[in-house]
Amino acid sequence: MSGDSAIAAYIARQAATLGRRCKELPRPPWQPRLPNAKGHCLGMLQGSGAHGASPASMGWRADDRSLIAGGSTGRPWCRHLETGALLWEGSESHDRPLVHVALSPDGARLATASADATVRVWNAANGRCALHCADRNNPAQRLCWSNDSQRLAAILADDTLRIWDARSGQPLFNRKGDQDTLRCLAWSPDDRWLASGAADRSVCVWDARSGECVTRWSAHENWVSGLAWSPDGRWLATLGNDHRLCLWDVADWRLVRHWPAHPQARFLRGVIWSPDGRWLASAARDGTLRVWDVADGRELLCYAFPEAYVWELVWSPDGRFLISSHEGDVYRFWDCRALFPAASLELAVPAPLPAEWAGLPRALASLHRLKQYPSLSLLCDLLRLCSGGEPEGLLAVLSLHPGMRRLADLRWPLAARIGLVALLLRALPLNDWRPPPRLQASDLPALLHAALTGESIEPTPPEPPLAALYRTLAAIDERGVSLLVILGADAVAADPGLPLRLWRRRDDLPALNGWQRRWMDGRIPLAGQDTVAQGGGAGGDDLLTRGQWRDLCPTQLALPAPVLLNRYLHRELLYYTHDRSERRPPRSAVLVLDVSPPCFGPVESVTRLAAHIITGSLLAARLPVALITAGGLGAVAKLEQPADKLEIWTSRSQEPARAAHSLRLADSLRELLHDGREPQPPIVVLSHAWFGAEETIDRLPGLRGLFVQYPGQRVRPVLADHCERWVSLAAQDMGDLLNRLGRLLN
Repeated sequence: MSGDSAIAAYIARQAATLGRRCKELPRPPWQPRLPNAKGHCLGMLQGSGAHGASPASMGWRADDRSLIAGGSTGRPWCRHLETGALLWEGSESHDRPLVHVALSPDGARLATASADATVRVWNAANGRCALHCADRNNPAQRLCWSNDSQRLAAILADDTLRIWDARSGQPLFNRKGDQDTLRCLAWSPDDRWLASGAADRSVCVWDARSGECVTRWSAHENWVSGLAWSPDGRWLATLGNDHRLCLWDVADWRLVRHWPAHPQARFLRGVIWSPDGRWLASAARDGTLRVWDVADGRELLCYAFPEAYVWELVWSPDGRFLISSHEGDVYRFWDCRALFPAASLELAVPAPLPAEWAGLPRALASLHRLKQYPSLSLLCDLLRLCSGGEPEGLLAVLSLHPGMRRLADLRWPLAARIGLVALLLRALPLNDWRPPPRLQASDLPALLHAALTGESIEPTPPEPPLAALYRTLAAIDERGVSLLVILGADAVAADPGLPLRLWRRRDDLPALNGWQRRWMDGRIPLAGQDTVAQGGGAGGDDLLTRGQWRDLCPTQLALPAPVLLNRYLHRELLYYTHDRSERRPPRSAVLVLDVSPPCFGPVESVTRLAAHIITGSLLAARLPVALITAGGLGAVAKLEQPADKLEIWTSRSQEPARAAHSLRLADSLRELLHDGREPQPPIVVLSHAWFGAEETIDRLPGLRGLFVQYPGQRVRPVLADHCERWVSLAAQDMGDLLNRLGRLLN
């Protein structure tokens, strides 16, 4: 079974599990997966010729995305363009290196010219040689197929133009004209004419039936290095070593347009039209290939290569890629999709899917990237169960399982539920639904979408693996749910494999209570965003009776001067605690989280949650967070990804906190986070109110604190006078947690 038919069979089998008969599938968008890809070069193929060997030429078979080429070995070969795999090698070999390779327009045959003075025609599907043409005294230098693939033209070493019947190998005519040193050759799209370019700067147009010269003119001020007919036959493009690219009107051979091309190059090589006739591509010995807008001569793309020069250029049939061949049997694959509107790169969607199926194609593609291969019906049922729904059939019983109820209670959106399904599938035997090797996950959504719009049939879902699912659900306990809540729906939606990779760490986590889970996704408005007014001290009011004139409420300035002065003397004016019009950029922060025994229990339930919320808010603003755990010598971690938040919940120490040491460490650490803007990142202490009571603490600029009171106590925090801003919390204050953290951080 061929690669494409295996893919079609797999897609049809998946669609049948949901009761759809697959229609004919569109060919998915694709791109090569070749070695040495870098930038706009999507990869490189290396033939069997040695470095520095004779230049290579090639042809592109559109039907199976393969490249046929040949070089110094004298034997043609064919490789697949998506994988680089060798599909065939010629059944025999020329005695000397190949000088040119030409693929017939119908893709069925390949012609090769060799320095051994022979021309051979091969079956392009399997590499078997079908025909020999020879002239031992006059080897062919250049080959060109007619567009009906019935005739083969060649430039011979003595500048003779010869045409063979490609079926019998019989010469149809030989013509030697007045041109000196023929360089290039091209058939017109209707096969009526042949055009040739020569070193004497001329272009000659020949009648392809009679062999008579129709017209000849001096096209360039230096030799003609390339020519090509436009796909509609209206224009002839020529490239000369005078660094000009010219367009000629075929109706009267008048020069319509010209522009400079590769002005710094010593040697220009070849020109080729895009399949739709909108662009021209050219190459030169300046180390670049370029794409031009035919309408106005603008340079649209310019790609550099390390080899000395390009020997041949070939467009892909859809115009989205170019292949260039180089000395040493090197073939480079170039990305030209920037020439197309983004929307045109997508497959046309045949029809909308039912709402319950809309996310299935992308969900299955995500699981394939995780090396998980469920049937489409199983995936559909598990996504429904994780949303609290109840599927039909045997899997409905899973909705009663406590583990499944815990997952459904998360109420995550579809994109995040894919991560939950990945957890459930992690130990299931799914090899029966492994896709064909050539099916890429990126192609899967479009193919499945098309298949699921097919004709309705009786569904044929496989029997669900109930016993295995019961075993995986047993591991979904409160600690496992804590892991999922800490990661959050947004992070799992962006990376469905995140819970799977971190699942082994769930035993290190506490079981979060209900109010902690409710606050997990809380976000603090940061400075530079929509900020809240920030208070100071324990009171946390938005307005103060003291402050700088720049912080004075504007309404106070409307008072008559005597009243304003009287209120100022009696401290009755109202000041904002900072200028609300100020739009300072948000800053990163250094968190000092106390994980020592005095924080165990009620205190850490608040401090860890607060550290989690602060970290989540800063990471959402793409700001890193440094975490120092105060307990013993402490540990340092840089929190940059959602998974890093686990450090907040898993760190614990049995030794007392060393407050002074932790704060000195924090002060040195924020120097590393400082981006040069003022002020520096704050240091935020998260501990109990007695933190630092037994030590001498140096004053640090930018120190802030969240201090949690022990039950039944309300004391002034020991570090209150050291902090430029601090918040004291008791259990009854939790309803205002986000505002208080906002006042602390901004």
